[in-house]
Formats: sequence, structure tokens, C-alpha cells
Amino acid sequence: MEDRHPITRPPRLSIELCEHVIDAVYDYYYQFIVESLATLSKCTLVCRAWRPRAQMMLFESVLIGDTAKLHRFAALLDDSPRLREYVHRLALRGYLHIPASPAVLFPTIMRLRLPNLTHLYLQDITSKEKLETSLPKGVKELPSVPVHPYFPSLLSTFNHVRRLDLVRIRFCSFGDLCRVLSGLSGLPELSCDNVSWQVFGTLPPGVLKAISNAHPRKPFLSKLRTLNCYDMDEKGRATLVASLGPSVSDLSFTSPNTYLPELPRHRGHTTGTPAFRTRRKAC
Repeated sequence: MEDRHPITRPPRLSIELCEHVIDAVYDYYYQFIVESLATLSKCTLVCRAWRPRAQMMLFESVLIGDTAKLHRFAALLDDSPRLREYVHRLALRGYLHIPASPAVLFPTIMRLRLPNLTHLYLQDITSKEKLETSLPKGVKELPSVPVHPYFPSLLSTFNHVRRLDLVRIRFCSFGDLCRVLSGLSGLPELSCDNVSWQVFGTLPPGVLKAISNAHPRKPFLSKLRTLNCYDMDEKGRATLVASLGPSVSDLSFTSPNTYLPELPRHRGHTTGTPAFRTRRKAC
């Protein structure tokens, strides 16, 4: 006798569609990153089919606030080496002008652990956030980020980075900023937002040669294509621009050179800083 009520299985979504949903969960913007990471963590527990994609997205962009967390992250990568391949963006956002600054120590702690890192983001937190998050007892902020003489050479082990963002970073001198940038000589994209220094200082040889009239001229950061400078001292900005070569095709900076506070962003909307932008055809 024919069964009039056959058992039917509920429809199932394809894994490709599920992966698109997982990809859409992540939002790298700081206001939403914590919520995104929490959701992705839950996605890894849904089923075995979801875990690889959710785990890949979970570690694609990593946000770290202090040196202790940086050490724990390095230990995690040592315990699970396969996770190293997933990390493409590292954001260090916290107190960066302290003796044990994660911005200065990360090249040593993370050395040879991030082979696919393409975006490095260094941001000191705002004054309002500092009032809400105090430093440990006995730790005081320094007038500038404590960059040591060996930092550029240590940073050069990350020369595969394609974009560097510096936000609210204060250097001892403009020369120190240039020496740090020289560690990423193959950098195509650079963004400096409210970057400052105590004194202008002595320029490194690479910058001096680039701005001189010597022939043949060797540009500083010869592979740089995009430069964004917001709220930077005009002398330093002019020196940096003058040291670059014809590879730069996209240049933008605030004009007048006045700092505008970061505006709140809502999902699906972006806010920007009014800037002078110029594009030129690369030779």
C-alpha cells in the first residue's frame, strides 16, 4: 500500500550561503567589533560545517589593547599554528604612550607569527576613554611613544604589511616617525591621523637624500601609492610629501589643518573628515 504521508526532510541552506551570512557578521569598526566577535564566537559552535569559516573570520582582524593580551595572543598562535594564516589585520588600540607600549613591543612578541598580516592599525585611545580606563598602579604615560633604535629593523620583519594606520600617536621627533616608516619600505598605503611629535629633530639619511637635489634621486617609501595626512604639522607633512616619488597617485590631507573629533558611525553609514584630495597619474 502506498504511503500517503511520506517523511520529508526540512530544507537546508547550502554551506556557501551560510558562509556569506558568516562573512556579513563581521564589522571591523571599533564601535561594533566587540559585538561582531561575540557573534562569530557563537557561529563557531553552531555545527562543524560553520566552524572553519567562522573561525577564519574571527581571526581575520584582531583587536588587542595591551601587552599582556599581546603575549596571550602569541601563546595562542603557538598552540594553534594554523590560526596564523587567518590573521590579516592587527589593531593595537589602547594606552600606547607607556613604557611597555604594545605598539613598540609587538614586532618582538609577534615576530614570525603573522605571515599574512596586511594591515597594521595603531591607535591611542581618546582622553575620554582614558578617564574611564585607568592605568595600573605605578604606570604613567610618557610624553611620546618609546621607540628605541632597534625598532625599525624589528618592524622590517613585517615588510609584507600593505597598509599602516597611525592615530593619535605622538613621537619624540619627526625624524623618529620617518625612521619607523623606513622599517616598512615596501608600504603601499599610509594613513596618519592626528600624528604629532615633540621636536622636529634630525631627519634620517633616506629622507635627506629624497628631498635633496642630488641625482639620481631616490624617493623615500618608493612603493607608496596612497598617503592620508589628517591634523599633522604642516612642516612635517610638507617634508614627508616632498620625500615621496612618482608612485604616489592618491594624496589627501585636511585643509585647513584643524583636528575634527571622530563622529559616531551607524551601521550602513560612514562619516569622514573634510579633506583636500588630489590624484595624479603614477609615472
